[in-house]
Formats: sequence, C-alpha cells, structure tokens
Amino acid sequence: MLAVFVRGVPKPQGRPRIVRFPNGKAGLKDPEVSRDWKNYVRMCVAEKVKEPISGPVALDLWFYLPIPKSFSRRKRLRALSGELRPTGRPDLDNLVKAVLDALLGVALEDDRQIVELRAAKLYGAVPGVEIMAFFVEPEPIWREKKCAPDTSLLSVAWL
Repeated sequence: MLAVFVRGVPKPQGRPRIVRFPNGKAGLKDPEVSRDWKNYVRMCVAEKVKEPISGPVALDLWFYLPIPKSFSRRKRLRALSGELRPTGRPDLDNLVKAVLDALLGVALEDDRQIVELRAAKLYGAVPGVEIMAFFVEPEPIWREKKCAPDTSLLSVAWL
C-alpha cells in the first residue's frame, strides 16, 4: 500500500501546445504549470516508494482545494465540514490526469494496472492531494457473484 499527501494547490493537466523547435521540427510541449506540478508530485512520491508497484492497483485520489477568501465564516465552516464542495474549476478529470502522469514510472509501472479509481474534490485547510494505492487481489468473479436470471438485468438480456 502507498499513502502520500502532497502539499500544494493541485494543478490540472493543461492542453499540450504545438511548438516549433530550432531544428525546424514541430512537437507537443506540456504547459509549464502542469509540468512543474507533475515533477513536484513525482518527487514527493519517489521519497516514499522504492520501486513501482506491479500487478492490479486500486487508486484513491482526494484533491483538497483552497477555500476562496471571499467565503464568509459560515460558508468556510460548511466547506471544511464537507457540506459545500468545489464545483468550479479545475475539472476533476484534468486533476486526475496530472497525478496519474506523475505516478507513471515512479509508483506505477503502467496506467493499465489501475483497475479501480476513486477521486474527489474537497475544500481543505491545507491544499494538496492525498494519494492512496492499494494492491488488488485477483479473485474469480464467478465465485464472488451468484447471478440469478430473475434478479440480474445482464443475465436476463442473455436469455
């Protein structure tokens, strides 16, 4: 299991820009803000991990965003208690993409290993991202589930 809290305001994965290099070729360049955030996450995770995890992994990513200064005291307390959640920018999927890119090669061998993913945006007193990776024990599905044709829509569709 891996559990790391990376302090700092989480940054989303930006759109790559097309640039021309001095040799005349064109390529894609990661935006500087995204690149810096991914390098910082990679560095923090590398301190906790000796080698990348192999096998199926379940990943939890909890993004704690700073509370806006315009919030009243009451609204601030609601945000810290979890009653009020951030619904604006940055998008959750772009936050996840940036962290996943940072984990590749350091904590994970490949992003194909991720079989379960949970992510959430919350307000927090300390902005950052909490990364938790769990080993998933392979279990045969047919032993775990007992599908009855009358209760499962999927099994009914096959009849």
